[in-house]
Amino acid sequence: MNRWNHDRPAPGRAAAAMLPAASKSSDRIRNLAFIAMIALAVVVGARAAAAQTGAATPGAEAKEYHTRYRSEAADGLRVVEIEGRVRFGADASRIEWMADGAHVLVVSGDQGRTTQLRAEPDRDGRPAYVYEVDGRAANSAADRDRWLADTLPVVFRELGHDVDARVQVAYEQGGADAVFRTLAAIHSPYSAGLHYMAFFGRKDLRDDEIIGALAHVGTDLENDVELAKILYSVVDHYRARPAVRAAFLASLGRIDSERERASVTRNLFGTDQVTGDVAPAMLASAGGC
Repeated sequence: MNRWNHDRPAPGRAAAAMLPAASKSSDRIRNLAFIAMIALAVVVGARAAAAQTGAATPGAEAKEYHTRYRSEAADGLRVVEIEGRVRFGADASRIEWMADGAHVLVVSGDQGRTTQLRAEPDRDGRPAYVYEVDGRAANSAADRDRWLADTLPVVFRELGHDVDARVQVAYEQGGADAVFRTLAAIHSPYSAGLHYMAFFGRKDLRDDEIIGALAHVGTDLENDVELAKILYSVVDHYRARPAVRAAFLASLGRIDSERERASVTRNLFGTDQVTGDVAPAMLASAGGC
């Protein structure tokens, strides 16, 4: 009993004996906590720096444009120039950022009135505008922004920019009929051809939608070259869907140029004359125009 008591340290001595070890343990914990705080600060600082870097490079999502468009029509778009790196809004209704040396020029006519807008970057990359109506400066920023929001989407549509997204949105909103309404508003045969090809490239089309599109393209598009390109894009549907073949051949028959029509039939069927009972053994791929 006495020996046990002798072997155990007295309470005061025990506390004194344990103090160095406890102090070392506390120091170790404090050091680990300090290191953790430093690590957290480094991570937070890195994220903040990344955010600042992103904010300091607003042109990261800008695209490079070298666009020239001219039309002799009295109404509608007359001139479009987009040069350099420019970032437009997601809905193509505004200009968000421009690189040094970039410019955007849009001239339109509407019932005898000419509207012109030119945008160049300020030193922060924000667009600085010169907005004129019939040659006179128009100082209303609200009128300018409203005109730009109405006109820029038309510019993108007529130039054939963002075609797949536009067809997708129209189809989601109202099916094939909504796509046809979008196509009916396009004046440029080149852009209309791109939109039709994007539509025919969809994998979820029904036979009646393909037939309807072929009827539209055959009557609405008067450019033989663009019509031929579109028909090449329908090759896979012709192969797989017997129901669409009559509509396809009807559209083929609407190519006015005998030379262009013969070129299509030779490339696709291996013959100059095609009837409904010709086997769809195409000699060219959908991109073979």
